[in-house]
Amino acid sequence: MRSCEWQTHAETGSFKETLQLLSDLKPNDMRYSLEDVWQIKKIPNNRIPFDHHFKHAKQFWRERFFSHEYLKHDEPTKGAVDFVKRLYDLGAKIVYLTGRDVPLMAFGTFDQLKRHGLPIEVERTRLILKPKRHMDDVDFKSGAAKLIQDWGTVVASFENEPKNLMAMAKVFGPETMNIFIESVSSDHAVPGGKGIFKIQEFHF
Repeated sequence: MRSCEWQTHAETGSFKETLQLLSDLKPNDMRYSLEDVWQIKKIPNNRIPFDHHFKHAKQFWRERFFSHEYLKHDEPTKGAVDFVKRLYDLGAKIVYLTGRDVPLMAFGTFDQLKRHGLPIEVERTRLILKPKRHMDDVDFKSGAAKLIQDWGTVVASFENEPKNLMAMAKVFGPETMNIFIESVSSDHAVPGGKGIFKIQEFHF
């Protein structure tokens, strides 16, 4: 009994230390995975009891990240809302293509677009999500890119995952500006290509 009590006390004490190390975490510090965040903050995730805290944090993230509820914490890339609204006012068609899925994230995604004032549910706008969660993103976005081409001239595409961007660029061709948004993304290596641009935020 005393041993159990000591272990619980030790874990509680260490958890306070973990919280303290994460207390100054800012949105710009976030990375693609919790492993990366733990590494940045120099928190060991492979040593007792820190590995216990990491597993609990990962489970908490897994149950909520792909859900309507936690999409309310999404924030648009700086300048993106005004940029999209300006394009729409100039007569452009706006297509929101995302790897989020219909069953778990459609309502939350739609609500966030409306909440931030982006043009949606009006003519010349479409929202395209994966019909099933576990569809491959590259295959899905490549297929969607072919459909988008049928709706008119694609002036520009914007994507934060390099592998998806390169796949869509092959479909759209050199006439389209294919723009990589430098933000949170996976670190999968992708061969480069011509006519690819990079931004961190939107200015016009």
